[in-house]
Amino acid sequence: MWALFVICLVLNVSGLNRVVLLDIDEPRFAEASRNMLRGGDLIVPWFNGAVRFDKPVLIYWVQAPFMLAADQGVVGWELAARLPSALAVAIASVLVASIGRLLGLRSVHAALAGLMLNTCVQAQIMGHAATADALLLLLATCVAHGQLRRFVHGPSAASFVQVWLGASACFLTKGPPGLVAPAALAVGVMLVKGRPSWRAVAGGLVLFLVPILLWAIPAILRTNGDFLYVGLGKHVLERSLRPFEGHGGFAPWWYLFYFGSIPLTFLPWSFWLPGALRVLLGRVTAPIPGTARLLATWLGGTVLVFTIATSKLPHYPLPAFPALCLATVLWLQAADEGISQTWWRGIAVGMAVFAVGVVIGLPATFIVFDMHNAVLPAASVALTLAVGLLVAARCMWQRQHRAGMLATGSAAVLAFSLLTSMLLPRFNEHQLARVAGRDLPPHVRNNDKLHIYGLVMPSLTFYLGRTVERIRGTKEVPEVDRGLEVIATQGSLLLVRDKRLAELRQVAVSRGRLDLVRALDAPLSRVCGFMPSKGRWIGLSLVGRRAP
Repeated sequence: MWALFVICLVLNVSGLNRVVLLDIDEPRFAEASRNMLRGGDLIVPWFNGAVRFDKPVLIYWVQAPFMLAADQGVVGWELAARLPSALAVAIASVLVASIGRLLGLRSVHAALAGLMLNTCVQAQIMGHAATADALLLLLATCVAHGQLRRFVHGPSAASFVQVWLGASACFLTKGPPGLVAPAALAVGVMLVKGRPSWRAVAGGLVLFLVPILLWAIPAILRTNGDFLYVGLGKHVLERSLRPFEGHGGFAPWWYLFYFGSIPLTFLPWSFWLPGALRVLLGRVTAPIPGTARLLATWLGGTVLVFTIATSKLPHYPLPAFPALCLATVLWLQAADEGISQTWWRGIAVGMAVFAVGVVIGLPATFIVFDMHNAVLPAASVALTLAVGLLVAARCMWQRQHRAGMLATGSAAVLAFSLLTSMLLPRFNEHQLARVAGRDLPPHVRNNDKLHIYGLVMPSLTFYLGRTVERIRGTKEVPEVDRGLEVIATQGSLLLVRDKRLAELRQVAVSRGRLDLVRALDAPLSRVCGFMPSKGRWIGLSLVGRRAP
């Protein structure tokens, strides 16, 4: 287990401090944690001068000690913000291996299940991101470990505390959505073993509610109830009932979203999903009776809930990915031959085609976006992954599945290592947040008020260390009028996307405001960089009148 933890942690930590915090979520979490550290408010998180209602408080408590180390110059800000996620995914991987042992997997297969979780695309993304999702993965896996301990070995005080306090921590990390995966597995346990006693449930609910109320009551009082109405109403109920920030929709194909996103984000292990499916359908004999139903409800219940919810993002089912890993390895250990040779050969061909596509597509992407200094590292990553997948494809063709998984795991570890240590730092040089954080401060005085027009870019708040107000229009005062008002005000500066600059100028000309036209034609500064959240190069011009 220690060897697995070290491998996972080294892989996850690689490159954490060599890429700027990416818009939109990372800077919000990091800045809120830094504000909590510097402002002393340990109950209510703040970002950009306003209360941050998006998530409960636990992720900020976890990040704050690491941000303290960064504030004292011990580590970089990016490393401090992302290190909790790297640790969380590594520990979750060890817990998955421990669950595998509980379910009767041999040591080597249990370790493979843990490595599988750590090296799938979704876990790697979250393990390198300063967000709450990796922490939720850890906590939900911890709860699952306690649930399955009770299932296999019977009730105990330790597992009771582990389950209910862990569920409380899940809620304090992401609110009600954090309870989806633990609740889905709990349903599976009840289906297999029957309902628990009402006394145990009542005691567990008390243990669950106490930590939540100790935080929630002061937070609700300090915000005059807004943490309840906005946090629960907007960021939970509203996301469930309608698309949130463009994620999801009501069209029929959105209900198939996770059937496509899970295979993509479980790569490079998705090619073994047919074996996992046989386990989940109960067609493979597991060492512990009832295992198939437990894993099926853990995964299926989680996916079902997030499928019904209108807002959708690929990482929502991540807390149920351990079930996929365990099902895949259970099939491997059972040496099940229920899938035909023709089927496996078709998958092997698909794997080979995918490998060729990676070799062509990854370097080509950086050529298309005019990042030529990243093409060679991209080619190295692509070749490393492709060679491993081609070896795995050959093994699958010959039904040598253990060798195929070994090749896939080795390729994933090497490819992700190269990706984070070689490719992302080259990619980082072009980031708009990096360029803006470096070039804008000399042009903005301490008493200037800074605004941004036509773009959502929280990283500016983090890297400039100041409030950056986003210009928003109303029915009475359109967005463009508010932008011109900022430019006309002494001591107010406006960052404008180049594509929106002409819009402001046109309105200023139509109103005869030649002073504003001159300001728009002679920016104080201009920066340009690549913004991953938009998938394009973006230029920003700084216009306005500095404070005296």
